[in-house]
Amino acid sequence: MTAPHAEHRADLAGLPWGVEPTAGWKRGERFSHRGDVPDSPGWSVEQKETVDRMWAELRKLSIAVVDHPTGRPFRVEAWWTPGCSSRSRPARWNPMR
Repeated sequence: MTAPHAEHRADLAGLPWGVEPTAGWKRGERFSHRGDVPDSPGWSVEQKETVDRMWAELRKLSIAVVDHPTGRPFRVEAWWTPGCSSRSRPARWNPMR
């Protein structure tokens, strides 16, 4: 998961700041913590498709991690029983059993 995320961030860092062609501005015309902002030519169709593909891959990997049994901190059935109150649990309740 770390490598695809790093690849995605590196790819985004190399793209223009605006997805669509946008005029830049000088410091003072609009707030900018970076100083003057140049015009953005926008992203090409290929760049947009690459970003969309990478986001889809990251979502798929995130779902796989969250759905994996070791990715869950607690077993749901160990701590949630409909109608069960906290008073009915043992005093030394351990959700990781």
